[in-house]
Amino acid sequence: MLQERSNKLSRSLTSDHLELKGLRAASSQVWGSVRLVPLIREHVREDFRIAKHLFPESTRRDVTVKGTEKKPRVVYSSYIPHGLIVSHGHNASDASVAWQTQLGHADKKQDMCVAPRLHKMVKRLGPGALRMLPMHMALEGFLTLHFGGPDVAYNYYSKRSLRYGLSPRVEYGITGTTIPDLGPALAKFEIHKNQCGVLIYVGDALASAFVVGHPKDYVRLHQSVLEDLYAELFWYYGLMYRHLQTWQLDIKNTASIHDLASLKSAYHHALEELHTFEVMDMGRELIQRELRKEKLYSFSNFVLERFMTDIEDTKQEINHIGERITSKQGELMYLKTFRLSSQQVEKARLLKLLADHQWDLYLASVHGKMSAMQLKDRIVKAGFGYVLRHGANTRL
Repeated sequence: MLQERSNKLSRSLTSDHLELKGLRAASSQVWGSVRLVPLIREHVREDFRIAKHLFPESTRRDVTVKGTEKKPRVVYSSYIPHGLIVSHGHNASDASVAWQTQLGHADKKQDMCVAPRLHKMVKRLGPGALRMLPMHMALEGFLTLHFGGPDVAYNYYSKRSLRYGLSPRVEYGITGTTIPDLGPALAKFEIHKNQCGVLIYVGDALASAFVVGHPKDYVRLHQSVLEDLYAELFWYYGLMYRHLQTWQLDIKNTASIHDLASLKSAYHHALEELHTFEVMDMGRELIQRELRKEKLYSFSNFVLERFMTDIEDTKQEINHIGERITSKQGELMYLKTFRLSSQQVEKARLLKLLADHQWDLYLASVHGKMSAMQLKDRIVKAGFGYVLRHGANTRL
């Protein structure tokens, strides 16, 4: 839950594309409804490492987004299973092992179901080290999207919405432990040499992408994707699609194969085409989409950003949010994504439509090519009915 009167994510963002620079795909592995596509790093860097930190006691956590740790003005509450420590620079390898501290201290006077509060989503821990909360930077940005509510006292909006905005706004997800076959797939599948990431498909729909900078870090974090959040849709996909198609190599132009060298060349070409299909074609709703991005932190030779696919593109019903760290040379060093549900996309589109037209129902409905009453009905169905004053005339 989050209270927010401003909207950072809608400002100062530029279009971009998600590029898997520095990574190549290996052959996918299928277990039941799950397909995992390993991502191999061509050149491993030693100046960027990621380590996992477990939180003490409860997994429910409050994070101060605005204000100070002792006097927070805006607090984000969510399921947060672990944090990540990013170490960079010449001593990154040693630092990733050395960070063995607990993030926060429980207040014994509190009810035990309430976890201690952390300060900031991204926090510098010292020279060459950064603590961040995986996926929650992107979720916090999505929750604050046009979150302030109307600034003008229109008679058809409730006093509550004028005074407090859309607080509290809540979104839900499920953990990977609930998705059928995902746990066994991660346990049984081979981890490749220099593997630094994975694309997770459930029912051959892209559920999540996860990338780190170093293969040793990936080995330690391989099972952590079970603790990540996923759209509820993938629980149903896991139940519906119990067996997936195994893609076959298609060696074309067999007439040109006349010796072992030409056969080897044709084999590698067919393998490359298959990998391109598994990544670019099956993941085109994320890999090939324009992104709205926001820079959160710059450190050393790297930039941390959160992003969202362009929800205004109504031709695309599938949308993702996520966060990434790239080097200044464009190499992808860290990535974690979350696929938005259709209901979440509808909420975001409605809030943006209203915010773009100063929360004027009439102007927003004209631009959205619908009546004000139809817009009101969509607002109510999206779960924002409390914004409208009960019994107000919206037939402007």
